[in-house]
Amino acid sequence: MRDIINVNKGKKRKAQVTVFIILAIIIVAGIILFVLFKDSLFGVSVPKEIEPVYNYYLGCIEGEALLGSMIMGEQAGYIKPPDFTPGSVYMPFSNQLDFLGIGVPYWYYISGNGVVKEQVPSKGEMERQLGDFIEERAISCDFSGFVEQGFEIEVGKEIDVSSKIEKNKILVNVNQNLVIRTANVSWSSKIHLAEVDSSLGIFYDLSLKVYDHFKESVFLENYGKDILRLYAPVDGVDIDCSTKIWQLNDVRENLTSALEANIGFIKLKGDYYELRTDENKYFVQDIGEDVNANVNFLYSRNWPMRLEVWPSEDNLLIAEPIGLQEGLGMLGFCYVPYHFVYDFGYPVMIQMFYQGEIFQFPVVVYINKNQPREPFDTEGLPTPVPELCEHKLSEMTVYTYNKQLQPVEAKIEFKCLDTSCNIGKTSLDGRNSVLIANFPQCVNGYILASAEGYET
Repeated sequence: MRDIINVNKGKKRKAQVTVFIILAIIIVAGIILFVLFKDSLFGVSVPKEIEPVYNYYLGCIEGEALLGSMIMGEQAGYIKPPDFTPGSVYMPFSNQLDFLGIGVPYWYYISGNGVVKEQVPSKGEMERQLGDFIEERAISCDFSGFVEQGFEIEVGKEIDVSSKIEKNKILVNVNQNLVIRTANVSWSSKIHLAEVDSSLGIFYDLSLKVYDHFKESVFLENYGKDILRLYAPVDGVDIDCSTKIWQLNDVRENLTSALEANIGFIKLKGDYYELRTDENKYFVQDIGEDVNANVNFLYSRNWPMRLEVWPSEDNLLIAEPIGLQEGLGMLGFCYVPYHFVYDFGYPVMIQMFYQGEIFQFPVVVYINKNQPREPFDTEGLPTPVPELCEHKLSEMTVYTYNKQLQPVEAKIEFKCLDTSCNIGKTSLDGRNSVLIANFPQCVNGYILASAEGYET
């Protein structure tokens, strides 16, 4: 029995030795891993003698990150904007809005040939541009003052920078060899982490919500339609026997002044303002959450505007009286009915700022034939057919060519006052592009032809 007990004790001692050996191996491996990866796991450990130089280096990186975020805020999320595309006489909006001498890319606009376009940067694209910006600017970090103090500094020529935009900060990861020496200390590192406080992420997320609300609710177009009907002759009847005449330049000036007076009152539901009267609730938009950043809507008369009116002649809008014509004397009075149809477009800058930081993006607001555009989320839904379009009685033949008299397939519409009817599409037939179809009957109606790459 005693021998058995002694054998068991021996086995226990061997097991304990084995455990101690394993623990020792784990501890040694842990120390090695800590030494190898302590910079990336716990931040860079820097000797006190080296700290002033390294803090300057990190401060330089952080400064470039802040500068890049400021440029992004001013340029709708871009450091390098998309290539400039000009507007046209037909549609005067380029792909950038000149705001105080800075070209700010539109998030939504209508190109010179009448095509709706979007330029909303993704957060990934913003992070890539910010990383590239810091890479290009990092060479401006000037260590000459420390060299004069006796430091030896070697900065690697190869550098790779990545950034991550979070809600309240920007994280910067720099991969660059950096060696700093003094008489007694030599230190080096390749991985450097910087962090800066920034509202860029919050502003970008809020801007996306405002932009989605703009597309889905067409609230800016609805304000524009109200301004058009309040400050320009659209529909009406005057009791008068004289011809009524409006000059298009005067109409443009009235609309411009009205936009300047009204656009700035638009607010988002939140706590960054106080309403002086209940009537001002008209200007408040609910995007689904309360907003606590300052959000402004801006308009300037110096920005491009599209204004075209039908019917008009020599920049004059003319309405003739009814009651003077032969056979109408029995009325005993005259009246002047008028109905004008407008294409009305202009930019609005949406700007948000908080504690010295700013983010802004412009959009084009467009009223087409007196009507706001359709909300983006209603695409694909059936559109009711106007009564005029249900009665197509007159057969007509339409040919469409370009300026070189080459046949062009085009969409054909017929417009009477503010009602447009889809007629069909011309198709190639030998040397011609032709459509034979029935049209509604309307005095002074317009035939509209549109094709991709051509003015309507």
